[in-house]
Amino acid sequence: MANTILDIHAPVESSASQGRVPPQAVDVEKAVLGAMLIDKEAAPKALELLDPTSFYNPTNQKLFQSMVSLFEKGEAIDAVTGRLGRSARHRRQMRRSRIIGNH
Repeated sequence: MANTILDIHAPVESSASQGRVPPQAVDVEKAVLGAMLIDKEAAPKALELLDPTSFYNPTNQKLFQSMVSLFEKGEAIDAVTGRLGRSARHRRQMRRSRIIGNH
């Protein structure tokens, strides 16, 4: 059996093809999102400085946008209650899709 070397630093998808700089501070993105979850004063501060394109990681972009939407509606940004980015309508759609098999 041949030995295979796995390069854990190799990009999954070419960043150059997307016109994006490789991630340099994903840990900072997580820190910002975490602060927005635990400190209600962090969201307005983050909104002054950032937008979804400020985040390299697509999941973090979506989380930030969900937090922005909740903040703009005056709703709590709270992962414990499961409300982060999950409106009642969205939860119903997800249940329906699971029932009928559309994943």
